[in-house]
Amino acid sequence: MLSIITYGRNDTHGYNLHKRAAISLNCMAEVLRAPDDEILFVDYNSPDDLPTFPEAIQDTLTPETKRRLRVLRIRPEHHAPLRHHTHLVALESRSRNAAVRRANPANRWVLSTNPDMVFVPRGTPRPLTEVVAGLEDGCYHLPRFEIPETLWEAYDRMDPAGIIAQLARQGRRLHLNDVVYGSEAALFDGHGDFQLLLRADLEAISGFHEQMIHGWHVDSNLAKRILLLRGEVRSLLDHYYGYHCDHTRMASIGHGRDRLENDLRRFYDDVTSPYLPEQADDWGLAGVELEEIRLAQGLPSPIVAAIEAALPEMEADFTEAAYIAATADDPRYPAEHVLPYLCDLLVTQRRDRRLGWFGGRASMLRMTVRAMAELGFVHPIAVGEGCAASLGGGSGVMVLPDDQVLEQADLFVFEFGAHSQDGGPCDHRWSDDDLNRLRPVADAFDHLAEIERHRLQQGADGRRVIALNAIHNRFEVMVNDRLSVNRTPFSSHLRQGFVLPGPGYAEPPSRSPLALCGWLTQAMGRRQRVPVTEAVRLTSNLHELLHGQPSAQRLNNILQSAAPLLALLDHPGLAADEEPAALDALRQRLSRQRYSVALAPRLHVPMVAALPPRKQAPCRLATTEDWEDDDFIALARRHYNGMFAANILVRTRPAWNCLSVLAGLGDCGSVSGRAAVIASEKAHPLAQQLRAHDWGVDVVARAEDVGRDGDLVVFSERTLFFGRSPEDGDL
Repeated sequence: MLSIITYGRNDTHGYNLHKRAAISLNCMAEVLRAPDDEILFVDYNSPDDLPTFPEAIQDTLTPETKRRLRVLRIRPEHHAPLRHHTHLVALESRSRNAAVRRANPANRWVLSTNPDMVFVPRGTPRPLTEVVAGLEDGCYHLPRFEIPETLWEAYDRMDPAGIIAQLARQGRRLHLNDVVYGSEAALFDGHGDFQLLLRADLEAISGFHEQMIHGWHVDSNLAKRILLLRGEVRSLLDHYYGYHCDHTRMASIGHGRDRLENDLRRFYDDVTSPYLPEQADDWGLAGVELEEIRLAQGLPSPIVAAIEAALPEMEADFTEAAYIAATADDPRYPAEHVLPYLCDLLVTQRRDRRLGWFGGRASMLRMTVRAMAELGFVHPIAVGEGCAASLGGGSGVMVLPDDQVLEQADLFVFEFGAHSQDGGPCDHRWSDDDLNRLRPVADAFDHLAEIERHRLQQGADGRRVIALNAIHNRFEVMVNDRLSVNRTPFSSHLRQGFVLPGPGYAEPPSRSPLALCGWLTQAMGRRQRVPVTEAVRLTSNLHELLHGQPSAQRLNNILQSAAPLLALLDHPGLAADEEPAALDALRQRLSRQRYSVALAPRLHVPMVAALPPRKQAPCRLATTEDWEDDDFIALARRHYNGMFAANILVRTRPAWNCLSVLAGLGDCGSVSGRAAVIASEKAHPLAQQLRAHDWGVDVVARAEDVGRDGDLVVFSERTLFFGRSPEDGDL
């Protein structure tokens, strides 16, 4: 009947994520009843070394939640093509689409929501499944009621029925139930936390818009397109309430003051069709095989089963070692003891990863081969032929030339063990034979460092390197020098990390609007930092010029931003995404069509000298430089808002007029407590802004009705006077 889809990653997004997510997932499972009902959690871009988020919190999930939960893992490699285009580490549209594509085909309905929502029946308790079964086809939204953090923190996450019953009481008793309405398409504010619609409708319109990679308004775009498809969006408020575990006490990437949002104009205002032909063939990672994880009941952990299969029983209660100066450079280490820590680094990797191995002890390799087979890895371990004499071959091992292993493997183990230790007790000092056998291992390690530095320069991702027995001996310095190692405990006998980039390495330039703000500010020589709203709109305009066909009216609007667009075309990251010929053609087009080119021959204002400062001539010509002036922009920040103040796309003549009056008044010392008369044919924003400074303001329709004495300001379409009357000569 119903597939609930949500997403996240193994991180700390917002406040107390693990608890509110467990509350939410458990309560979702509580309102499902049909056998095919399911919860799909898309784990997007959790680091390969970590488990998925649901796996990390599985001990806080109820048996019913685990039974219905399907976890789809989208690895960092799938996010890599977009990594330098967005500041986000989890992308909503791609996550939801991946779930829709892989949802149970027996379920007609899809509920798109988030893992911090609790759904409570209104009136007589009814499962959500039962309510959905009786609905007419369409799209249904709910308003979002906020639960203060202190309240939901006190809930028992393992008692979803109790939480739902408690919220049914608290919603009214604590006055939490507040319906906030939104646009025609949205119906309610925060509607993205409950969008119930037919799977067939989502498939017909190619799912969520995957070019929305900057955060907000994904839900609004979908709602607008569904409205165009079906003609209406309906409310489910008669049947259910939706409560949100608020987490804004702590600023997060999506709720902070300088949060980045998708361009609402492009993705909502200008949407005229429900369809997305540009992603019709590949939405939802079509054709990509994603890992699916089920949190089964009563089964042993995969890592425990793998280690037990590879290791004999421990003969003594414990092993012993000493981490003191006297034991420095001792070659010995307990391979059986190290295997669990090595498996811990392997268990979260994709099972088609290819492991490259260079080492001295065959016993460590053989135990790893057995454990990896139990974990389900499909490729044999690739052993460098320079070590083959020490390690041998056999089942689960493929001996290859060293260079081939270093180029093709996905991760590496360099095992610096004494070969003689496999033959029984060995000396506490290195033998010449042991060191000679490890020379190819050290050489391969050095060669890998060179290869990785070159790959990093080419924009490739680093590959994980695990060094065994490289603590408290002669190999530790080499490993620490070349890898970004963590200070792992001596007992683990391993260090792991990624090869450090070489001198002169620089991260590829980010094309995220947040990064473009600083770059554009410097490139254009602007004193005020480019606001993120401007960068978002510029990237939308650039995309439309390169890949769309803007109307004549839209082109006129876009050309107002010709100067920053020309600057943006010089961004080094664009060359990686667009054809150089297309960029050059657009650069020439903007240079020809920008307004200044057409206006230059028509300007006949004689300039005998540079424009005087504002304090000397308040009524001087408007200048762009005013918007870069600290005092002038401070007024803009006060009377408009911080994002507007420096945004080159929303600077207007009326705004400049108002701000010039306020700046002039400030220069004259007339900041507050004065009287003002504004002559205007219609209401003027200056009146409101003067009142904000405690001015007494009257608005009259005709300039001749305004007196010329006293402390008055006279403003009309043509005249602007400060302070006393013009006859007094104080302008």
